[in-house]
Formats: sequence, C-alpha cells, structure tokens
Amino acid sequence: MKKEKTSKLKVAEALQDDAYKGIVRVDSKIMKSLGIKRGDVIQIKGNRESVAIVDKAYPADAGEKIIRMDSIIRRNVRVGIGDSIHILKAIIKEAKKVVISPAQKGIMVQAEPENLKRGLLGRSIVKGDVVVLGGVQKRKDLFSEMGLGEEFGNLFGEEFENMFGDLGGGIAQIKFVVVNTNPGQQVIITENTEVYLKNLKSRKIRVNEEELENLIYNVNHVFEFLNEEKLNRKFVRWLKKKNYPITYQPLFEKKITKKKKKRKK
Repeated sequence: MKKEKTSKLKVAEALQDDAYKGIVRVDSKIMKSLGIKRGDVIQIKGNRESVAIVDKAYPADAGEKIIRMDSIIRRNVRVGIGDSIHILKAIIKEAKKVVISPAQKGIMVQAEPENLKRGLLGRSIVKGDVVVLGGVQKRKDLFSEMGLGEEFGNLFGEEFENMFGDLGGGIAQIKFVVVNTNPGQQVIITENTEVYLKNLKSRKIRVNEEELENLIYNVNHVFEFLNEEKLNRKFVRWLKKKNYPITYQPLFEKKITKKKKKRKK
C-alpha cells in the first residue's frame, strides 16, 4: 500500500480576507511536494481531523512551514496558534445530503434550506465540523481560476450570487454544526446537495459537549500552571469517567503521601 505524503506545519492566524471561508494557505513548494494544487481539498490532522480548501501562501510567508487558518478551522481540528498539524491531500466526494443545526445556545433558525445551501456552496466538511455561511464568491473564483470542480458538475449553480435569499446579513454570523453527511466521509457541498436544517431539542447537550471539548483542549495546556491539585484531580476523574481525552496528566498522577509522624515513646 502506497504511503500517503504528509507535511508537518505550524498553525498561524488567517488574514481577514480568508476568514470564515473554509480556506487555508500553505507554501506553494510544500503543496507541490504533496501533489496538491490551489483549490484542492486537504485533510488537516490536529487533535481532530477536518478538511479545508487550500490556496498558496502570501509572498511574505514564502518558504515558511506554516499554515494560515481561521478560528473556525482551528476549532474543527482542535488546535491553537503555534500548534503543529499534519496535512495531506484529501479524498473528497460530492455530498448528497447534509444536515446542519445551530451550534449556539438560544438560537432557533427559521430559513429555507435552499438559501442556507447557497451560503455553503463549495465548502468542504466532515461530520462534527462547525461552519458559517459565506465565502462562496471567494471559493468560486478559486475553483474557476484553477479549472477545478468539473467532476462535480455544476458546482455553484446559476444563481449562487443570491446566497442568502431573503434571510438578511445576520444569518452570516450564526455558527452551524454539521450533524450528519451522506456519504459519511469528507465531502464538498454542491448545487446537487440536499441541505436540511434541524433545530435539535437536545441541542443544549450537544452544545455543551462541543464547549467541553474546547475546554478540554485549553485545560490540557493550562493545567500545569494550576495549583489547586485537589480540585483538578476531581475534574480529571470526572472527565475520564466521561471518556474525554486528557493529554496532560503528570500533575494528577502524582501520589500525595502524608508523612507519618513518629510517635514519641
């Protein structure tokens, strides 16, 4: 079996022009070494795996082993700025069906799924990702410039410009979680994809789980600075009981032994 080519890169902040569009930037020489072109979908392996469309690095970043990504993509791969990730070319399929749900507390969205789809066209996703609407023009320009997306037919449709229909600009600020995809792998949303909106009654639990995963990531990085050992031990025991991963454990694995006082005879 042929070994997949990967590259280890350090995470940097995306520039504003790329934010929330599902696009990352990597040095062109690194892309070439992996057999990746501008506009390809790459798999990103951090503490979680996700996907994004890749574009070449800005001139100022040429030769640097960094990947620029926004906060949404960092959340999806569970990493922070300065962390290391691995990238490789993704095997992507056209999404036949995608189910999304509001990812924020207290949010109920009433919208035509077709209008929501227009804000997601050209977006690459996996189940569990968080996405925001928008960035369609940027993705379309990139695909068109590189002559990509032909294998998916009419990727963006004829009227993608009216991506938000009559929803208004506020919808672009709402985060959605990808509840399910068909096929259940790395997919790209096209004009042929059926998008379903599901306002989950149990969404509160789902959101808490998402928030907890983010908390765990941060906790793993700051636990070593905490001194309240007894409280930390209790929290870690609870996390382990819930089968959540704890990568930093030395602080909690120390055995606290009380010195026995010698009785005076």
